[in-house]
Amino acid sequence: MVAAGDEIVPDVTFRLPGRGAYLHRSLACLEQAQRRKAFPRALRLSAGLPTVKVAEYLTVPTAGGTGRKKADL
Repeated sequence: MVAAGDEIVPDVTFRLPGRGAYLHRSLACLEQAQRRKAFPRALRLSAGLPTVKVAEYLTVPTAGGTGRKKADL
């Protein structure tokens, strides 16, 4: 995950600029990270940012466990 503009987005290609943070591919881990305010700390942000795109990414099923969305294949 990286901070891109005014939100946090998944970096599935590991090529986006900026500081990144790892998150298990589960909504439970996302909820725990939000409760603990882990993203601002890990990404060194002064305030929290929306994680809507991360939640959308986590709800899309993967193809063969590659970590990529089916639409990307």
